[in-house]
Amino acid sequence: AAQQPGSEGSPSPAPEQPQASGSGLPRTGSDLLVAVALGLILVAGGSWLLARREQVG
Repeated sequence: AAQQPGSEGSPSPAPEQPQASGSGLPRTGSDLLVAVALGLILVAGGSWLLARREQVG
């Protein structure tokens, strides 16, 4: 039963983060950073794939 507080879907109370009780969204900064990073990776990957397809064609 190894539950890490960083894994999604597991509501684990984090007393060291006071913003969790106010907004109901714990680790807002980390989630935002992850979302932005994933978005950048998706955009970069998509544009790279499009460029590769145009070069091959």
